[in-house]
Amino acid sequence: MNIEHVRTFLDVMETGNFNRTSERLHVTQSTVSARIKALEDSLGGHALFTRGRHGAAPTDYARKFQTHAVHLVRIWQQARHELALPRDYEAVLRIGIQFSYWDRVVDEWVISMRRSHPKVAVHMEADYSPAILNQIGEGALDIGILYRPDYAQEVTIENLGVERFIMYSTDTDHYAGINPERYLFIDWSPHFKAAHLNLYPELQSSPVSMGIGSMAMSYLGRAGGTAYLPARMVRRDGSDISLRRIEDAEVIEQPVYAVYPQTSEKMAIVESAIEQLKAIIGQSEPTGDVSVK
Repeated sequence: MNIEHVRTFLDVMETGNFNRTSERLHVTQSTVSARIKALEDSLGGHALFTRGRHGAAPTDYARKFQTHAVHLVRIWQQARHELALPRDYEAVLRIGIQFSYWDRVVDEWVISMRRSHPKVAVHMEADYSPAILNQIGEGALDIGILYRPDYAQEVTIENLGVERFIMYSTDTDHYAGINPERYLFIDWSPHFKAAHLNLYPELQSSPVSMGIGSMAMSYLGRAGGTAYLPARMVRRDGSDISLRRIEDAEVIEQPVYAVYPQTSEKMAIVESAIEQLKAIIGQSEPTGDVSVK
């Protein structure tokens, strides 16, 4: 099976049109058609698309194959990356981190890993819990750091502690002084959202909501307001913004987990990486007012 044929298939699945795929891949439409036909032949002659006036509609077989195709391309990319490393490198450690947790640990963790394992290449990417779990199951990731583990999978799950979300504001240091019109709701996770709704239902339907912490910090730097933020993110962000802790607001704690395969040829490296992450998480967090300069 030719990997370029698989890539072409995935592009047609996205565009729904052979012409658009040919433009995106910088090949002729006849080349796209030939690649799809060759892929169909390698799959036992199963049709992948039904072509008509409005484009190319995927068949049921194409939809079933799509997940496997994504996995094939991912493994191929992983293999190319590992084979391109210098010969004296021992391994590549692939880590997926929850989007909302990314800003907190990535720099310190990578630096720590490079110091302790200079012959191990580190690849990190951010995603959401379900996608990270899928890649752990497929063998595309060695470690996942996430909020919602799946206990049904054959993986090892370690509780790394909790992420502490604290309410900060540019306007006030007491809950009574909060202007609901200037409250920014950040959807850190389903657990956070449920806890927030239980504590402050009056703030759940804020005029502005976001799903990524770095985006929220940028917004607060320009517009000001109030939001729940991890204290470490507030301390490390590079914006010129002064935030005051809302002293009488509840702290919302979110459990954080490390997930990794039960068996792996990289187990010693995986365990070392997790121990280093625990040390980083265990560092004291700031309290009170935080001035980010």
